[in-house]
Amino acid sequence: MYSEPEARSGIRKIRIQQNTIEALLQQKEKIQEMKNKAANKWMDHDLVFPSTVGTPMISYHLRKDFFRLLSIAGLPRIRFHDLRNTAATLMINHGVPIIVISKMLGHSKPSVTLDFYGHCSVAMQEEASKIMDSVMNNNS
Repeated sequence: MYSEPEARSGIRKIRIQQNTIEALLQQKEKIQEMKNKAANKWMDHDLVFPSTVGTPMISYHLRKDFFRLLSIAGLPRIRFHDLRNTAATLMINHGVPIIVISKMLGHSKPSVTLDFYGHCSVAMQEEASKIMDSVMNNNS
């Protein structure tokens, strides 16, 4: 049912902001409602996103709900794992240092993160060219 992370770096603490804390507190209330509804059928595994009886969610149901939410939001169908890829790419594009992203993703070292997400966006290349132009013109 549960498995250990691939690397020791997979066990980690990450910082979250107040809006995420509030969303998790709302989820905690929802879980309490689910416990009350399930009554003696509830099997507590101390999960943040359990099934309706407290067990781990079945991946098929997770994907089905995810695709439904994407459709409602008018977004294209993507894999659930693509959320992780999107988060990493957004952090890179917003200048978060690779070492920080690597730790948040649980990669064993920053080079792993660079191997997966080291591609530069056009905007990042444009910014780099502006910086180099500025440096070269100020030194001329």
